[in-house]
Amino acid sequence: MISVKRKQPEYTSPSDTYTIRSLRRRLYSSTSSSFSAMSSPGSTGQSPNHQNNQYVAPQPMQVQGMPPIMNAIQMPVISNASSEPQPQPPTTDPMMNSIFAAMSNPMFLSAFVPVLSMSLMPLIQQAVQSSVKDLIDKVTHQEAVINDLQLENESLHNKVSNLEGDLEELEQYGRRNSLRFHNVKVEDGADTDKIVVDICSKKLEVAVSVDDICRSHPVGKENRHGNRQIICRFRNWKIKNKIFSQKKKLKGDADKLYITEDLTKYRQSLINEIGNAKKAGKVHSFWTNDGRVFIKLSEGGRKHLINSIEHLHDIAPPSGSNPTS
Repeated sequence: MISVKRKQPEYTSPSDTYTIRSLRRRLYSSTSSSFSAMSSPGSTGQSPNHQNNQYVAPQPMQVQGMPPIMNAIQMPVISNASSEPQPQPPTTDPMMNSIFAAMSNPMFLSAFVPVLSMSLMPLIQQAVQSSVKDLIDKVTHQEAVINDLQLENESLHNKVSNLEGDLEELEQYGRRNSLRFHNVKVEDGADTDKIVVDICSKKLEVAVSVDDICRSHPVGKENRHGNRQIICRFRNWKIKNKIFSQKKKLKGDADKLYITEDLTKYRQSLINEIGNAKKAGKVHSFWTNDGRVFIKLSEGGRKHLINSIEHLHDIAPPSGSNPTS
């Protein structure tokens, strides 16, 4: 009989965990012993139970000092010839046969897989954490970029709003010498300068001449009564203001003629909003002076300078809304 030297188990740690090399040596020793027994003199290569048509694998090899679970890892039992064919080792190499048998043994897998999992888990966790850290760093960087862009966008929005306000003020300043005369009968080809002079002298009792007018012309379409607006730019602000200060004399005019300052598109929309608020009973009165818009909430109340529609809604909230604190 061939003698096989068996080595003592090698431990990887005080917790009796065997290394893969020790396990391989143990399996190889067990398989070599089995094959040696089968090839000894007088052996036919079959087990004593061959006459019963059943082959029994060599008995497990008990090694003192090994954990019970490791002693239980042996070649699987091959069923009798009448059962279904069992998978055979792929080669005649004892080492490969031992590995094949061990990998086919559920007890071996139940013992080996947890050990392998515990060994690989730190590496897997490290790889996952490394990947996640890269993603977290990228997301953090993107959040910082987004925050910077939001701050920059807010700053640019404020600058644009300020520039729009400055531009609107400048536009209104360019209109400060102009007045609009509403509900004026204008014939085709009529001299609008002369019409303005007649209105000022006859209805407003303000003495002006054609020389006091830089330019005038009709604007907009005719209303249902065939009347139009005339916009007139005077030579200086004093003449314009003198005429505008007498606008109350047109109250109750038979032709319903009235005068307003020439306002920018935004301030005209503000006037329209104030008119709606007055109809709703939120505003008592409103007027303009040198392009500025004023309101009173009640008769005898204090006047408010209105700069925007939002400001108007703060002072005179629309119906169905609550005043802001």
